[in-house]
Amino acid sequence: MIELSTEERIELIELLGRYGRMIDDRNWEALETIFTPDARFDLSPIGRPLLTGLDEIREYMANRAAHPVAHHITNPHIDRLGDDDLWLSCMLVAVQADGSVASGRYSDQVVRHDGGLRIRYRQFRWLLAPGTSQP
Repeated sequence: MIELSTEERIELIELLGRYGRMIDDRNWEALETIFTPDARFDLSPIGRPLLTGLDEIREYMANRAAHPVAHHITNPHIDRLGDDDLWLSCMLVAVQADGSVASGRYSDQVVRHDGGLRIRYRQFRWLLAPGTSQP
């Protein structure tokens, strides 16, 4: 089972926070500090594609995603530890351009890569989608 140092546990929290900030800043190049080069980002639970590889993730984020004005990443926790990976989840509070709020959940497979922790697989699903009034 993978063992995590205190520093790596802090790094996990910062990884999630940096993701939200990078998306809000539209800093697509910096996503290499979040995802592995072969990462997959599964948006199929919200009717969008399964993105494969960092280049495809960047292209989608830059040109096709409907981003909220602000991502607020909350409630992070480790769901389980594997032999060489871990599964992490967190919540998203997404402030929309009209001032309304949506909420979702990220589920991530995280691995050690290039001297740090990176997301190899991410899935997103809405709990309260934009434009809806109840889950």
